[in-house]
Amino acid sequence: RRPGRFDRTVSVGYPDQGGRLEVLGVHARESGVRLKGGTDLSLIARRTMGFSGAGLQGLLNEAALLAARERAHAVTPAHLLEGIERVAGGIKRETFVVPFQERLTVACHECGHAIVAAVVAAVTERLQADAHQDPWIQQLTTRNQARQVQKDGSLDFMDGVEERATQRRPGLPTKVSIIPRGDSALGYTLTLPEEDRHLHTEADLRGQLLTLLGGRAAEQQVFKRLTSGASDDLQRATDIAEAMVTQLGMTGAVGARVLVDRGQSRYLGAEGTHKSIGEPMQTLADDEISRLLKASDTLSLAIVEANRPILDRMVELLLENEVLEGPELDEFLGGDNCTYADETKLVNFLKDGQWEDSSTMLDIDT
Repeated sequence: RRPGRFDRTVSVGYPDQGGRLEVLGVHARESGVRLKGGTDLSLIARRTMGFSGAGLQGLLNEAALLAARERAHAVTPAHLLEGIERVAGGIKRETFVVPFQERLTVACHECGHAIVAAVVAAVTERLQADAHQDPWIQQLTTRNQARQVQKDGSLDFMDGVEERATQRRPGLPTKVSIIPRGDSALGYTLTLPEEDRHLHTEADLRGQLLTLLGGRAAEQQVFKRLTSGASDDLQRATDIAEAMVTQLGMTGAVGARVLVDRGQSRYLGAEGTHKSIGEPMQTLADDEISRLLKASDTLSLAIVEANRPILDRMVELLLENEVLEGPELDEFLGGDNCTYADETKLVNFLKDGQWEDSSTMLDIDT
């Protein structure tokens, strides 16, 4: 650095849940946004993980605009939730005309995402419960819950436990829509987080792979063909699989080794610097990435096939209403409505990446 310059760098990251709540409160006061009585900004703070201060301000502005267009006297929670979707996915294109066959394809695609996500969420919940059976972990968890409730001061300990027990299952989609948004999205499946998470287990990442490929699987199951609508899903799934193999040491074949520097999107032929690895290791890593994606594709297709009756009913209602959310969506996805008969295979894949049929792909032309 040049003489006389400070050698300290200050990094400002995205606010956590408490920070987002404070930012929302400040912007609401300074912007003069009138909130409807009883509006709980903590709910919005929980559901906006990854939003910057500017994004939160944009959310409030969008909510205020919606309220003004409806000539409402105050901004309601519904306006704020719509503001989240506007900032994250873009403005609705309600006048955009989509041919029926494409709307049907999009509806099948989004319902496929939702069904696979529901199955993964149910199994993941059971896996986490099994992992917490250790008495020491249970003791620490109980102690932390009691301390947190005592700190909040609003609930006694047992009320806090009951409240958490009645919360919606983590990872369950909150909204499915075939209303186009932004520049290219013809539909979307929305899953809003209930708490900030900074670490992801192997099961979490493999579950994300299955959910991302669930839309493509539904298209295969219903139409016996594929479309370009899954391109973004495939890109995100490939990025996750590459990170698991080359950066996170989450596969047995490669082991606990980093093959690429963080920030590279592709380790074979990528621009910039990369770790010095031989061609056999590169081939092994590439084969492991393909195996992981093929296994995810095959398993997601099997899950959709097992829940075809639910898929059909969801698609029919989604085509009629364009949006599924709340109790209407939970009627399909809640509880154990969406299941997969051979749960042992699914558990083995989520925990260890084991899938005995991963070397074969279902022929979509049959």
